[in-house]
Amino acid sequence: MAEARLIVDKPPQVPFPGGFLYSCGRGWEYVKDFWSVLRPMRFCVAVWAAISLLIIFVPQSQDSLLALLEDAVEASLAGLADAVAFAALAFLWAFQTFYWARFVSRLPARPRSPHRYPPPVLSDQRIEELNRRTPYRLGGLVLLSVWIALLRCNWGVPLPAGAISGWWYWVVCGLQEAVVTVVMLLLYAAYLWLARNRRALALAIHQKTGAAAFAVSPQFARDIERIELDPALKRVALALAAVTLGLFAVTGFFDFGDMRAVACVVAVVWIAFSCWAAMRIEGLPHSTVVVLRLNMILFGLLFLVSIAPSIPIIGGLSFLSSAPIIMSVAAAWVFLGTFILAVPGELLRLPITTIVVVLALVASLIGWRDNHLLRQADKAPAWRSATLEEAFDGWWNEIGAKLPKPAPLVLVATAGGASRAAYWTAEVLGRLEAAHPGFHNQIFAISSVSGGSLGAVVYRAMLNNLGPDGPATAKDCKTGTVTSQNLLYCGRNIIDNDFLGPTFLTGLYADLTQRFLPGALLPDRAAALERSWEQAWHEALRRSPGLDRPFHSLWPSGAPWLPALLINGTSEKTGRRIITSNLHIDEERFPDAIDYFGKVQVEGDIPISTAIHNSARFPYIDAAGTLTRPKTGMTDRIVDGGYFENFGAGSIYDLLTGLNRIKGDRPVKFFVLQISSDPDWKDQARRDVLWQQKSPFQLNVAADVTAPPVALFNVGNGLGFRATEVLRRLAEAIQPDGVTHYAHFLLSDDSEAMSWVLSRKSITALQREWTTGHNHRAERAVACFIGAGC
Repeated sequence: MAEARLIVDKPPQVPFPGGFLYSCGRGWEYVKDFWSVLRPMRFCVAVWAAISLLIIFVPQSQDSLLALLEDAVEASLAGLADAVAFAALAFLWAFQTFYWARFVSRLPARPRSPHRYPPPVLSDQRIEELNRRTPYRLGGLVLLSVWIALLRCNWGVPLPAGAISGWWYWVVCGLQEAVVTVVMLLLYAAYLWLARNRRALALAIHQKTGAAAFAVSPQFARDIERIELDPALKRVALALAAVTLGLFAVTGFFDFGDMRAVACVVAVVWIAFSCWAAMRIEGLPHSTVVVLRLNMILFGLLFLVSIAPSIPIIGGLSFLSSAPIIMSVAAAWVFLGTFILAVPGELLRLPITTIVVVLALVASLIGWRDNHLLRQADKAPAWRSATLEEAFDGWWNEIGAKLPKPAPLVLVATAGGASRAAYWTAEVLGRLEAAHPGFHNQIFAISSVSGGSLGAVVYRAMLNNLGPDGPATAKDCKTGTVTSQNLLYCGRNIIDNDFLGPTFLTGLYADLTQRFLPGALLPDRAAALERSWEQAWHEALRRSPGLDRPFHSLWPSGAPWLPALLINGTSEKTGRRIITSNLHIDEERFPDAIDYFGKVQVEGDIPISTAIHNSARFPYIDAAGTLTRPKTGMTDRIVDGGYFENFGAGSIYDLLTGLNRIKGDRPVKFFVLQISSDPDWKDQARRDVLWQQKSPFQLNVAADVTAPPVALFNVGNGLGFRATEVLRRLAEAIQPDGVTHYAHFLLSDDSEAMSWVLSRKSITALQREWTTGHNHRAERAVACFIGAGC
């Protein structure tokens, strides 16, 4: 058989110059040449693109920026400090982008492949000019994106009732935008001046002070010949890495309790090593060594705060809200991505980023423990889950038997939606408590999902501290005085906080680092969110037990009757409900549900904040909670209850069915109070009308790819809408007396962002919702049912 061989004697044909294919070829070569300029700067570009999309188009980020501006306008010390920190960190992000893009542009360039469509569109001189100008432009684009995000979040914000209106309103909006524009122009001018005069400034400081840190070379060296590690540095780095990896790996197999102190020590050691190592890297300009050390110290301090926010002195950085934290993360990622990943990749010609990702996947397989295990409560009280019969008998003997017959029994279901749902839930229940003191005595149980769980449990926990009815104001909350008249304001004070900031701080520093290492040494963002809830309670109700106490302490032995809680989460492994409750969740009355305190944890207890979080873990902002059993180790993960059904209605359906069976001949009438926080909620008639409309453009883009995830996302809401309607029909069907047995408090304003931080705009809009016609009718239905007059 003749030997087959590839004929390469003739060069490939080139399309005729001036033709379409020739123009396409020339355009493609331009793209490749331009990418050769951007490739070393890829992390600067990628971070700018990702963070720009986040702060400009994501409603949660827009609301956090608006909250930042509102706090600055109020001129409070904390608000001004936060605004200054945001401006400083935005400036730092811009300068970091310029500096590290400029640095990698000086590395030895990769050889250019021969052009098939000569002459080159980008000559060597043009590429050199791009290498010089692009870093300046990238830094400017950063500030441009921040400016657009600030303008967009502030424009058209509705003012509170009684404020100016008409054309004066737009004048005020224009003035606010003008102030933002002036500040951003000043930042841009400062950035441009520092980028162009940084060497002259450093030399001037060195001449006046003699500080060695500012002794830079007066001449700019365009190319960096080589970068090599000192042999001693290699030995120390390998030894330190081996010890660190061993320590991390051990925590994947053994539970040592709270390891934050050890994590802080490890972080300090690495910060000190990094500052020493910067001097042992041969080939780095002196100015880059100084910038390296500054980066290690600044982001090292933020890393320490992300581990333990209560660290003396530097713990004050934990006051930062989510907006400046996003800026700090962007600045950190530019530095770490460029120097740790891009620079070695360019010098070694290896896919370092891919290698790191693969190693991270391997590290995640080491050990059976991760850092998302549920927190455990200290000094857990003795407890036993009450059966439904025991709970109903307790309510009837203490409350129901003393009420006018038939005794009104209320079941509450509240939907998810982060702080929006939490605030609205506390608003509805607090207003009903203020209008009808003692209303909580008629609530048998509250079923909640996600953010609704935070509002429900805050309301429920305040009932343990409820004092005699009497005059009380929001100021009395600080002293721990809670009555039916100020319970609403105390709940507002707790929930009106930035819970996104601590989650971002720990999630994007400590927790993200843990994703690349084995074990469970570093704290996770879920615990940071829980501690932020605990801190918010402590600030609002300083003299009362907080959300860090054990869950079952909400029902102390021998205490008066207080409502039960059913906190709904979802099993990652099976998609089933996992219900955290003081009631026994049996399979007969709650089909296919998992009883957290019956099957997952039968001993000990979890903090109240962790119980709330069992239904509010929405990846990826939050983390799925790892569930373990003594004999099997890791068993499952618990995620947001909204994956199963976002309204909490399914568990109330099961509960109502069970109560109707066991009440016997006791004269009890049931009422279902549904609280939803999704402005898109519509009744079936309006949903049918919307369905018949033309499909939106975004659903027709790559439909074969996008249809499955979009459908899965919408199924949760679809099942929730169905569950609320089925629940309403059940409540009316089992009591066909012509009286309303169902009320639905809902939101209608889609300007209320679903986030763990709320702006004044969102807060004002939520408070206005109580006065809408629909919610007014719902309140009257509740009043009629409990006998307070129609």
